[in-house]
Amino acid sequence: MPSGAYRRHIIQKEGEMKTKVLFLAVILALVIPRICVSQPGWFSQTSGTGTRLNSIYFVNDQTGWVVGGGGIIIKTTNGGNNWSPQSSSTTATLYSVCFNTADLGWAVGDSNKIIKTTNGGSNWSFQPHDTANWFLDVFFVNPNTGWIIGTFGANGRILYTSNAGVNWSVQPCPTVFSLFTVHFPDANNGWIAGYNGLLLRTTNGGMNWTTQPSGSTNTLRSIFFCNNSTGWVAGNTGTILNTTNSGVNWYSQLSGETNALYSVSFANTQNGWVVGDAGKIYATTNAGLNWTLQISNTTNNLCTVFFVNPLTGWCAGSVGTIRKTTTGGIIGIKKISSEVPTIFQLSQNYPNPFNPSTRFNIQISRSRAVTVIVYDILGTEISTLVNEELKPGIYEISWDGRNFSSGLYFYKMTAGNFTEIKKMMLIK
Repeated sequence: MPSGAYRRHIIQKEGEMKTKVLFLAVILALVIPRICVSQPGWFSQTSGTGTRLNSIYFVNDQTGWVVGGGGIIIKTTNGGNNWSPQSSSTTATLYSVCFNTADLGWAVGDSNKIIKTTNGGSNWSFQPHDTANWFLDVFFVNPNTGWIIGTFGANGRILYTSNAGVNWSVQPCPTVFSLFTVHFPDANNGWIAGYNGLLLRTTNGGMNWTTQPSGSTNTLRSIFFCNNSTGWVAGNTGTILNTTNSGVNWYSQLSGETNALYSVSFANTQNGWVVGDAGKIYATTNAGLNWTLQISNTTNNLCTVFFVNPLTGWCAGSVGTIRKTTTGGIIGIKKISSEVPTIFQLSQNYPNPFNPSTRFNIQISRSRAVTVIVYDILGTEISTLVNEELKPGIYEISWDGRNFSSGLYFYKMTAGNFTEIKKMMLIK
């Protein structure tokens, strides 16, 4: 039997060990929440193919489709974490896909192909139509009413259906130029864009189309309207045009970019994105008054972009590239502590002055919808750094000013009833 002294020694050692374990647990509890968990901007998803992906469409933040070369169609039901191939029954290149519900969708492409599904893509069937060389875009404004544009010989071609594609009729096309993109905010008002700066508009569902001056001779490849007044078009040599009066006037918004831009998508009238050659992604948070180059983490050409809300979107392109964001493409926020502050607070940026980037902290004492916005000296919003609900903690925010000129800037934090503004100086 162990002596009393020995038993006391064992008990003492056990107590010391428990103390060390408790101390280590406390240290880990303090350290682990401080590990920086960055919110990625754009991150890669595995498509399972190496072919060019031309068009992407989501009906919600979980369910979407991508189409591309060789008749490929892939589908996801978990936000793009996994993509599964579907049988399109064609090897023709597919250029565009559009869904109205999780079951009802269409895709179009080379060799006069129009295919339709009524079961989410489990089966695709060909739809009859008049002969055309190829179709480049399809858009349905409701389950029955849709348009397809493309070429017939050397002329533009517009097809229309009012019965979900059972029958397609030819609408009059007032141009011989190729048509690339079509968009309707409602069943009556629509726009088409194409070669040599071409813009067409209808106010009666396509019974008549009239040309509108774009002010550009560049090929226009993608068009998007948020409503009957406000829209954007993107195209070759970095072209972005905007209208706020239904296309009566179009104004150039982006300068300095020379790569072709192939696709434009807006989540609302303020937040939009364009993508193009060499992995270029530009984003705006103020209706296009300013466009910020985002880090796509790829140099592959990007052909299509689609957003379901201001934070969640996808883009796709050459060699099977798919990129996703859940932060609107913003990479400038990371949580540095889960310690719960007693107050909301915005810190002064550091370094200040800076070139080209700077950082600052925000303290969140209660879960709130938080925005952090950068303004120029005239009070114009130029960049949204945060626009989401944040849980209590301390966050580090960074801003890259390389696309902006030297000068005084303001950054403003809003969280519920809390608002604070600070100054920062960019010097190049």
